Formats: sequence, C-alpha cells, structure tokens
Amino acid sequence: MYGGETSFSRKKTTGKKAVLSPLEYLAFLLSRKAYSICEVRKKMRMKEYASCEIEEAVSSFIRHGFLNDRLFASSLVRTLSSSGYGKRRILAKLREKGVAPEIIKETLEEHENREELFFPGESCNEEGFSDPESAAAEKALKGKWRTLQNEPDVRKRKEKALRFLAGRGFEAGVCYKVVKQFLQNNQEENIQEEF
Repeated sequence: MYGGETSFSRKKTTGKKAVLSPLEYLAFLLSRKAYSICEVRKKMRMKEYASCEIEEAVSSFIRHGFLNDRLFASSLVRTLSSSGYGKRRILAKLREKGVAPEIIKETLEEHENREELFFPGESCNEEGFSDPESAAAEKALKGKWRTLQNEPDVRKRKEKALRFLAGRGFEAGVCYKVVKQFLQNNQEENIQEEF
C-alpha cells in the first residue's frame, strides 16, 4: 500500500482469521461512514491496537486529508439541521462525537452566519419567524402535526408538541413561542390562556 513494509502495515493471522493492520482497519472504518478523530481512536483501542500504531495510522490519515474534524463537524451540523434538530441537540451530538470545543464553536458560528444551521440552502425568513431557530422549530412541528392531531385533548396535544420540540434540542422559550403561534394559526380553542 505504501511501497515499503512497516510494522503497522502487515496483516497478522491468528488461527483462521486474518487481523487487519491499523491502516487497513482505519481505511475500513472510514469506507463505511465518517468518524471524528476521537471516535476512530476509541474504535481502534477497542480492537486492542498499540497506542503508537493508532497514533501513527491516525496521523497518516490526518496528513492525507482522510480524517478532518472540521469537515466532519460541518457535515454533521448540516445533516442534523436539515433533519429538524435544534442547536442544543446539535451541540450535544458534536460533543458526544468528541469534536474539540473550539471546532464546535467555529462550525456553529459559520453555519449560523450563513443561515445554514437550520435551513441549508434556503432562507430562514420564509417561515414567518425572524430568527432561524424558531423557523426551524416551526418547520419541525409542521412535520409532526399530523400525528399530534390524533390526540383529541388540546392540552395533551400542546404538551406533546412541546416535548417533541424539546427532544429535538430547541430551547424552552423557542418551543413555547412556536407552539403558541402554531396553535393560534391552526385555531385551537382554549389554548390562549395557558401561555
């Protein structure tokens, strides 16, 4: 693969099953889906590779551009945002994946500045709310509304809508504002005095 044989590029065999070298295992992982650098290290430690082999393989992949936390974070933000998740949920997911705090901050700011955090490729002003997170919450609630209409009790419907948005990672103030506006737009009776 790299011309000369090194200690970490040979396959080892144990019994009937061939064990992949660290480089081969890392290539296998990344061929299936994107990972952060932290996740790759954890997976390789679980396979009991030596830490010097892990660092050598990871450094090689970083140097060649196959591992990049900035690109990984940017892609994950776009994916989660377009799936209707709020800023808090996106932030938690990036932390869970082991992305460095400074990369998280830069990535979120970059996407917010381009109004891509909640609406990749479209303007946030089309929805009726001036801030992108409220517009994204409204869009997510629109997608869930058909299911929520099956609930005959208006109060329970409101509670389910609030739980849905909170579970998607939207802030409490945004959830209440969007549910109130959404229920007013859909002419729900007896809901005004609750807010």
